[in-house]
Amino acid sequence: MQRRVVNRRTFLGALALGVLARPPDVGAQQASKVYRVGYLSAGARDSAERLLQAFVRALRELGWVEGQSLIYEWRFADG
Repeated sequence: MQRRVVNRRTFLGALALGVLARPPDVGAQQASKVYRVGYLSAGARDSAERLLQAFVRALRELGWVEGQSLIYEWRFADG
């Protein structure tokens, strides 16, 4: 039997995507946990604006609401 070796970055990336893709549970008394999503870029915000808008829109479609279930923190090299 061959043992399959999984790259650590691949595993952690898939795990992170799985957590982000799952909308928060809807229950009678939901915990008020707010997740923080960070984005660090070596470029200017203008160059990444369309990508960031698409990312936020996709998370919103999955049930994540800024200020309620998550907070975005953007950091760019231009300030």
